[in-house]
Amino acid sequence: MQELRVCPGEHFGPPQLPGLHASTGILRTVVRELLSVFIQDFIFSPTDAVLPGNEKSPLLTLNEYIKVPATVRGIAKMSGFESFAEDVWIIDGPPVRDSGVTFTTRMTVVKLSDGSLWVDSPVSLPFDMLERITGLGAVRYLIAATPRHVWRLDEWHTLFPGAELWVPRPTPFTLKKGSFPVTGILGDIPGSGWSDDIDQCAFRGNPLIEEIFFFHKKSHTVILDDLIQVHPLVKGSPFRNALIRMAGVAEPHGGVPLDIRLSFINRNAARKSLEKLLSWDFDRLIIAHGDCIGQDAKQFVEKAFHWLNR
Repeated sequence: MQELRVCPGEHFGPPQLPGLHASTGILRTVVRELLSVFIQDFIFSPTDAVLPGNEKSPLLTLNEYIKVPATVRGIAKMSGFESFAEDVWIIDGPPVRDSGVTFTTRMTVVKLSDGSLWVDSPVSLPFDMLERITGLGAVRYLIAATPRHVWRLDEWHTLFPGAELWVPRPTPFTLKKGSFPVTGILGDIPGSGWSDDIDQCAFRGNPLIEEIFFFHKKSHTVILDDLIQVHPLVKGSPFRNALIRMAGVAEPHGGVPLDIRLSFINRNAARKSLEKLLSWDFDRLIIAHGDCIGQDAKQFVEKAFHWLNR
């Protein structure tokens, strides 16, 4: 088992984001600004995310707190540590606030054929859960699939200094915390260490967010972080629900958020990326914000990107 550089009983990494780069404010779309201002007061903050009547209960994810039933067929509900498919695990972390909006967080762990672990978008975890992860194998690759998740690699580099760090192409929306040695920039060609198990695709056409999608061949699972989101509607919050619907990310169908759609200036490049994504033989989907899809995921993805064909 790998040695952990953290004290038992403490959480690893704070659930807050680093400051935005100064140029980000200039380039942020009007839609993102509006949504940030209004939604931040209508989504639960981490201190609110406890069981009703039990203020001392453990921190829960937003979906666990509001207990909204999933209506998409094949849903795998959020949980602390879940085996999603063979050699694939999803682990939920604490909520974080990004651009004024509170999001749930999720990381994905894949055990490669050589026995090592590939980790996408690592989150803050307690010591006992970190021990469970290292019990699966040696953490060898730490991945930030989207510019918004690069900051998460800093603490995990401290914890696993021997792991390789891979990030997407830098953009004005990149959030980075601290200084750490980047092994390589993610693109359309998978790293040699995981190419036998995982294929990948850079979803191009957006100058602000170029996210990398991954395909785990063995389990027929696509892994993505931010481009597709599914947010629950909350009883008693009509204004918040209206904003979620306006963004096009309300459950059960969800979709690509409106502000992200509007920032795709090269639709032809995006369509080529979508073509590669849909060429993969997948039926499962892991997303960072919302419930994951356990079957028939390709149809779900096609619908989420229908706007590209307009």
